[in-house]
Amino acid sequence: MKKHTAIRLLRTQLQNIHNEDIKRDEWLISTTTVLLRVFPLSADKKIGQLEQIENNPGYFEDLPAQKRIAARKEKAERFLNNYIEEIEVMGTENTGSKLELFFGSFRFWMILSSICILSFIAGTTSTTPLADTGNFDRNSLKIYEDMEKQLHLKQNTIDSLSYELEKLRLRS
Repeated sequence: MKKHTAIRLLRTQLQNIHNEDIKRDEWLISTTTVLLRVFPLSADKKIGQLEQIENNPGYFEDLPAQKRIAARKEKAERFLNNYIEEIEVMGTENTGSKLELFFGSFRFWMILSSICILSFIAGTTSTTPLADTGNFDRNSLKIYEDMEKQLHLKQNTIDSLSYELEKLRLRS
């Protein structure tokens, strides 16, 4: 998710804190949804922080109902402002999805550029009458098969890393 989109979503939730038409539970559900999208790796901790706002009975018991509500809203505002600041300073969380890992890797781009170069060479050498096309086709096929094996190995690595990340995410 882009930085400005994440910040805009959190600012919308900030504005909704003071919207009298939105009930607390509705706000918490929509904020939870936003946090899950903006912070895919640490959303559980942040959601827990927001849910813990009401679990300070000693502090809130002495306050009248209106001040208690205002204090909770103020605390929720501080949390959301901290989340926005976290995005501004550190950027958005990287989910490490398979596509991001695959297309972001240097090896992928090297393999892709090799394939493009081979395609170009194959196109130029096959048009020349002196080229030994039978030998070239065997070599091209072998190179292509080797690259296909490398891509398959890369995909297996990505799958196993994604599985490990998911296990870690479920543990925390």
